[in-house]
Amino acid sequence: MGTVNPDLFDYEGWLFTKDVAATGYIRNSATMLRLGRHPVMAVHHRLRQRIRDAINPAIEDKSLAGLLIALAIGESSEISGTQWQTLSKTGTNHLFVISGLHIGLIGSLAYKILGFLTLSMVSRSASTLLLTGLYAALAGWGVPVQRAFSMATVVEVARSLRHNVSATTMICSALFVVLLVEPLLF
Repeated sequence: MGTVNPDLFDYEGWLFTKDVAATGYIRNSATMLRLGRHPVMAVHHRLRQRIRDAINPAIEDKSLAGLLIALAIGESSEISGTQWQTLSKTGTNHLFVISGLHIGLIGSLAYKILGFLTLSMVSRSASTLLLTGLYAALAGWGVPVQRAFSMATVVEVARSLRHNVSATTMICSALFVVLLVEPLLF
């Protein structure tokens, strides 16, 4: 347990942040069984890879390609250590990993663009949530993205019902949804 020696790396805590529920090892390789892949996740991973593959050759300066990939699909593995240091020193590193801000921007943009169509308020809100959810899924559906999507869902439900809901009620409702989805987040 990582908290026994407080000055050492908390491996268990790190695994928890990576959403690893358990670890183990194989004693007998002859009895190994490869688990099947979920078809939806396979499509998801292929789409993310295609976007990454389209960005890399399109950008001449390869040091910028990693930043663009991070902004597009939330994959930050191609951002160099030097770039991360610069982003951390300037306080902008959170902008290069898809977070609540990005989800909110996509949701707002989708809502505005859909406003040009003749849709009912319910259809507009549902379409906004669909587009925001697709972007959240593309981003990998991390914890900050889940929280932001929960908040977007609460806002769109209130908007589609044409209720004037206080910010406190919306925040508490979003917190309730987040805790239902992932109760160990807090």
